[in-house]
Amino acid sequence: QPGTADEEGNILPWMLVDTREKMEACVKEIVDSHPSELAFDLEMHNVSKYMQITCLLQLCTDQGKDYVIDVLAPGVWDAVSLLSPIFADPNIVKIGHCIGGMDVPSLHRDFGIFVVNA
Repeated sequence: QPGTADEEGNILPWMLVDTREKMEACVKEIVDSHPSELAFDLEMHNVSKYMQITCLLQLCTDQGKDYVIDVLAPGVWDAVSLLSPIFADPNIVKIGHCIGGMDVPSLHRDFGIFVVNA
């Protein structure tokens, strides 16, 4: 099983989300774990400086669970909006790789997600 290691060398799990079912499982896992922090990063294809599309979404909870979401995989694009309540929860601090850049606007543009408490 692939994963990342913590300071002691223990393997921490990560999930490749490439189906709607895995997207639903990802959301349930995050909600059920009640994170206080959620880190996120988006990778985009830039057709031009005026036209972009999100290709990959990476999430990490403060419990050390990582998710790599292939938003272009069949069935996933329309399911990414299931993350909306998590991103809108003011009790979860959002930590973005590019908060001042295009990540937050892209979440809204592509998936209708509003980011609260970033």
